Amino acid sequence: MKKVVIIILGIIAGNRFSSGQTIMIQAGESFSRLDWSINFPNTTISDLSNNPYFDKSVFIGMDYDDHHFYNLSSKVGFLQKGSQNIYINTEAFGYSVNQSIQPIIDYVSLNTTIEIKYPILTNIIPFIGVGPRIDYFIAHNSVLNGYSGLNAFSVGLILGGGIKYNLTRFQIGLRADYYLNFNDIYSNSSNYGTTYINDKTYLVNLFIGYKIK
Repeated sequence: MKKVVIIILGIIAGNRFSSGQTIMIQAGESFSRLDWSINFPNTTISDLSNNPYFDKSVFIGMDYDDHHFYNLSSKVGFLQKGSQNIYINTEAFGYSVNQSIQPIIDYVSLNTTIEIKYPILTNIIPFIGVGPRIDYFIAHNSVLNGYSGLNAFSVGLILGGGIKYNLTRFQIGLRADYYLNFNDIYSNSSNYGTTYINDKTYLVNLFIGYKIK
């Protein structure tokens, strides 16, 4: 957690003297699904159902270095990744076991993006954004107790876009983001077999901002 605090302080310090600062709060829905890759000798594992998990996401941050066609943005927040009702059928050595699980993982997420925008009216501004992202693992539910060694960090890109509407000092808008990963949430390889877990995560958030500079 100390590393997370240091990164947040670095973002704030780096943005302190930047032009065009807008403090942002965003919240909305997260949609995620954990993809499992399991391979054990003499064992057949079939994932019969893997439904998306729906939960809330909340972020705070700042838009800065604001120009007519682009700005930078840094945010930190909380989100959950998981799957709803994974139904797994396992067959090994003539035996069959069925189980239904709902794994959930909590993260603190940090990102910095460059947003390319094209104002179509004075106050209406569509934009797209891309930048690096780090999700810091903080907790999981009991379903994953047997999966020791979950990666502390999920590293990748955030790809998104949306629309902003300026109201003098305030700004409101809607954005959608996709989390592209560079590493697995969990990976384990042994003489008994291999297990990998990755995720697909999407966010749809409303946001409100206040221009302080």
